[in-house]
Amino acid sequence: MQMKTLSRLTFALALLAPGIALAQPAPTPTETPAPPAEAPAPPAEATAPVPPAPPPPAPVAYPPPPPAGATPSAAPGGQSLRHGMTFEANLGIGWIHGSSNGDSYTSDVTVGGLDLGVGGWANPRLAITARIAGATYSEDSGRLTSGALLGAAQYWIDDHFWIGGGLGLGIGVATRNNSSESHRGLGLDARAGYTFSTGTENTLNASIEITPTFIDDVSLTSIALLFGYQHL
Repeated sequence: MQMKTLSRLTFALALLAPGIALAQPAPTPTETPAPPAEAPAPPAEATAPVPPAPPPPAPVAYPPPPPAGATPSAAPGGQSLRHGMTFEANLGIGWIHGSSNGDSYTSDVTVGGLDLGVGGWANPRLAITARIAGATYSEDSGRLTSGALLGAAQYWIDDHFWIGGGLGLGIGVATRNNSSESHRGLGLDARAGYTFSTGTENTLNASIEITPTFIDDVSLTSIALLFGYQHL
């Protein structure tokens, strides 16, 4: 009886086993851990401001051209050549014109000069000099010299053209038959010239010079066309 009952119980348990297995709650699924949150991206670095382009280099400063009428003649260091002392020597051809008591005469072409001057520059346009100027006419029977020892000035209009004038002692010397006599009076001088090159201290020029001399009632005027040298 017991065996029969045990067999039935075993059979019943066998029938119930699958149902029990089905009736058991399903295992709770393991939660998949959430992936770690991504770290926030670091803020983009602030872009440094681009510095402005440097300004272009300043142009090389050159001295402005000299104003109109200025004297550009200058030494390499910028100093005018016309400073300090000056010296002149002129030689050429000329004439002597004389008049006395209404009578006058003009010699043939003769020697003009040698005219000399030495002095200094008051400024780059004006030179003050002591000057000897005149002309000498010679012929078989004698020689006549008309000239003057002067205090003179030379003024440069621009870098080439200049004018000059002077006042001083006029001299007339006449020589005949190995004897001579001289007379003194008032001497004047006027001249104008052109200097060919002024970029150096040693220059050459061409000029015309008129030197009247007044001795008592006689006037002698030398007129000369000259080629000359001047040290600026």
